[in-house]
Amino acid sequence: MTGHYRSGWFSFGAPPTGPAASALNGSVAHVVATVSQNDVSFDVELFASKDDVLDTNGAPTVEGCPFGDGGGSGEAVVSGNGTIVLTVDPSHWVDQLDLSRVTPPADDRAVQITASDQTLAPLHNAFARGLRQAVAYTFSFIPN
Repeated sequence: MTGHYRSGWFSFGAPPTGPAASALNGSVAHVVATVSQNDVSFDVELFASKDDVLDTNGAPTVEGCPFGDGGGSGEAVVSGNGTIVLTVDPSHWVDQLDLSRVTPPADDRAVQITASDQTLAPLHNAFARGLRQAVAYTFSFIPN
């Protein structure tokens, strides 16, 4: 493939494959974040299923991911042999979460934020929206 590229797309593996698949426990994404509230720190755990990341066509795909040259031009020129790299910025996955809604646990266990918990479901939904943000994923080309 050669030419000028401005964007790309990718699909979440569902079910996941590869060396970390067992850690995902059947999910397409798993995040553990540390929350600090009033001198108390605790972990929250977020999981997303294939259904959480479906696009309008019913596919677990994110389209319109920027394809850059690393210099801010907004496009990459692909020619010759090389490697296409996908860089993930997970800060976009959680930038819509209002974690002040989470009550610190009584023990050391992480608070699991799920769609089935009526109080925390809006946080789960915000996480799912973050996973579908194209800006969270950037493609680049590294020539050989």
